[in-house]
Amino acid sequence: MTDAKFGIFIHWGVYSVPAWAPTTGTLNYAESYQWVQHVPNSTASQTWVHHKDTYGTNVTYEDFIPQWNADEWDPKDWLNLFMDAGAKYFVLTSKHHDGFSLFDTGKTSNRSSTNLGPMRDLVGELLGAAKQAPYKDSLVGSVYYSMPEWLNPDYAPYGFGSWPGGQAHNAYDYSLLEPYTGWIPVNDYIDDLQTPQMETLLFDVRYGSPILWCDIGGPSKMLGLAAKFYNTYAKRGQQVVLNDRCSIKEADMLTPELMKFSSILERKWEACEGLDPHSFGYNANRVWSEYKNSTTVLVSLFHVVCLTTEIISSI
Repeated sequence: MTDAKFGIFIHWGVYSVPAWAPTTGTLNYAESYQWVQHVPNSTASQTWVHHKDTYGTNVTYEDFIPQWNADEWDPKDWLNLFMDAGAKYFVLTSKHHDGFSLFDTGKTSNRSSTNLGPMRDLVGELLGAAKQAPYKDSLVGSVYYSMPEWLNPDYAPYGFGSWPGGQAHNAYDYSLLEPYTGWIPVNDYIDDLQTPQMETLLFDVRYGSPILWCDIGGPSKMLGLAAKFYNTYAKRGQQVVLNDRCSIKEADMLTPELMKFSSILERKWEACEGLDPHSFGYNANRVWSEYKNSTTVLVSLFHVVCLTTEIISSI
């Protein structure tokens, strides 16, 4: 995989319905809509104000789930676009910090696209299509996975910083608790949700992701899982990649976000940026003239290739 210099990063989920973040003042990621609507839950948050003015105080983030249906989505349209762009691999957000998964999460949770919203196994469809002709010899399909969930009630014992876990209070009436749609209470978040979900993405034949692009890190049993990941794929003669956000020191590449190193490093690294100047997910508040043009993207690609590394660009 060291020859793959250009990849596509896909942030797609429930946050694609409101698809909003400020473009001036304090900037937030559009894909962080759920969190920044709640923190701070006041006029200090532009997202809090936007949601109140656009949807009213009775609409919660959970109400966006049935509006995200993916009715017109064809995975082959994406794969054709990736090949035309010259990409050699892609990374799809299998689950972002809002805890909504795009794959079959089995008994760990019903908060997924197979049970709600699209009612489709979006990860399985995309990675499955990529393993077929004419894509299988040109593209490597893989997944991103958020290790914590902002507002999963079962993550509270492990919560830290901006990933506290615990059920959310309504952003406009703190006396009310918001639902966490599809949540199945488990005894232990790491043993009963995080680890089995990652095992599914890595070892289930429907997915079999050779790249595990973790995010945030935090408490986990990743060391044992990483050993199984490396050993299992080594027996098949397949290369794998583990990034540096999986909560362990062992990693194949660094993933600096919205920045690039200026000199050659001993370690492999991947420049992680989007076509949007700030967000990775779609931000309808961003005007098209503000997006990076092809010249800017190519200059970034040339820069990282000259430093013997690769770039992943979000769409």
